Amino acid sequence: MPKYQEVSFHDLRTLVIIDDAVEDFQTLVKVLLPSSDVIILQPNNKEVEQITQKLSKYTGLKSLHIISNGSPGCLYLGKSHLSLFALNSYASQLKTWSVPNVFLYGCNVAAGSVGKQFIQRLHLLTSSNIGASIWDEKDTVKGVCLQLNYFIGEINSNLTLLPEPWQRKITVF
Repeated sequence: MPKYQEVSFHDLRTLVIIDDAVEDFQTLVKVLLPSSDVIILQPNNKEVEQITQKLSKYTGLKSLHIISNGSPGCLYLGKSHLSLFALNSYASQLKTWSVPNVFLYGCNVAAGSVGKQFIQRLHLLTSSNIGASIWDEKDTVKGVCLQLNYFIGEINSNLTLLPEPWQRKITVF
């Protein structure tokens, strides 16, 4: 069973990317800690390119948090799908993501064999430690899986993304 870890932004150089399709994302932006930079994706079929361009403007970034909807092996980013089956088309961009830790808050993104293959391949392409969720949407707050429970690599920070009322205790079984 994957090890449960919590995530926090204290004294971290953190970039948070939020898909504007996330329910009530405006409130989410207001509650993120001030030590994080927040970017809202523009839905234009070039969402991975937007993330890549934003990442290129940072030096010393410690973590990237992507908050979006998801399914096994897939993050829904605006009008694009970053999925196991689309990774090859994004490989040249993903290889430039020079951030030690990437956290994916898309429900079920790491679920099942497809989800785990997606996370493994993303890890290989980015050389980043990856944290993701295998929780189902029913275990979420405002449609976002806030607790990560599947990890690849050495996660270098304690991570909980959001303060109350967005967090919810979820039992690991």
